[in-house]
Amino acid sequence: MTIYATEVNLLTRYGAEITQLADRDGDSVADAGVIDRALEDAGAEIESYISSKYTLPLSAVPPRLEAIACQIARYQLYTAAAPEKV
Repeated sequence: MTIYATEVNLLTRYGAEITQLADRDGDSVADAGVIDRALEDAGAEIESYISSKYTLPLSAVPPRLEAIACQIARYQLYTAAAPEKV
């Protein structure tokens, strides 16, 4: 499976919100494992949609797929219901 976005991409787009959502220890530091899992899940979801049209892995990740991966990962980091804006 391809990773379509990185922790840096996610933090650049959503900053402190991601740190809060991925802080499982209460130490105000994002848990890299939590972020990695959300990004892996986002990649799997993306691939479930594009695998019938494209040969995987893609040779390059289009910027739009990076953005979509970040959006999906952000949504998945909410342990309770995500706000409507997400």
